[in-house]
Amino acid sequence: MNSKYLIALDLDGTVLHHDESIDDDLVLALQKLHAHPDFELVIATGRSFDATLTVVEKLGVRPEWLACSNGAVLYRATRPGGHYGIAKVHTFDPEPLLRKIKQELPAASLAVESPDGHFYSDGKFETTILPLRHYHVEFEILVTFDAVRIVGVSSGHASKEFISAIDRLGLHSVTYTVGDSAWLDIVADGINKAVALEPLRASLGVPRANVFAAGDGENDIEMIAWAAAEGCGVAMGQGFADAFEAANFVTGSITEGGLLQALKRWDPAARVLAAAA
Repeated sequence: MNSKYLIALDLDGTVLHHDESIDDDLVLALQKLHAHPDFELVIATGRSFDATLTVVEKLGVRPEWLACSNGAVLYRATRPGGHYGIAKVHTFDPEPLLRKIKQELPAASLAVESPDGHFYSDGKFETTILPLRHYHVEFEILVTFDAVRIVGVSSGHASKEFISAIDRLGLHSVTYTVGDSAWLDIVADGINKAVALEPLRASLGVPRANVFAAGDGENDIEMIAWAAAEGCGVAMGQGFADAFEAANFVTGSITEGGLLQALKRWDPAARVLAAAA
């Protein structure tokens, strides 16, 4: 193979099971692809940097590029196998949005992820996907920080009720559920995983036709559509209906090993995996 290829992968629901385990055969396949000189493996996730790094360590790979916080922060390894530094970050003033959300959902806990990877909140958050450096502050302090993203959670609302309230506000956000709580995630307007990945693809000299991306969630739709336009955009079988519509291939669910199925059906990866078997 003379061309470069880019594989962009969501983590939760794509690589990671709900219990944060990873299938052993998928780990081996990703290690083989990562080691091949023609392939660039990029993690593209809603997770913060430190929560992403724990998964990278489980995989036993060291991708040069990590697109975290739904594309709001792009990290690059300082050297092969080295520490990561911020290559690009998109920030915004969260105050107007925080005040609108608090007015509509006064019982919701709200938080800001800052450009330095810290997490400031006015309420309780229990999750492994957000920054570990977590500080509780009053709401009037919260609105003063620059934001990479806003995160909100409400255990006092049913998911549909919470999503309806966010829709009434007209916010460009991702809404989802974690356990019995409803969540929202807002990054700077116009920022998503695809927006982070396209300039990277161009800088690496990867043809559009040589892109593979896989995901399952609402925050993966733009990335899947971006890859599907000329390359391979994969939706996981348990994913959102909108993700299915964006994809040009719907694979099995994560419990069925859907990501590995898709990689074995994509010719460039299939050739590497077959040769290394």
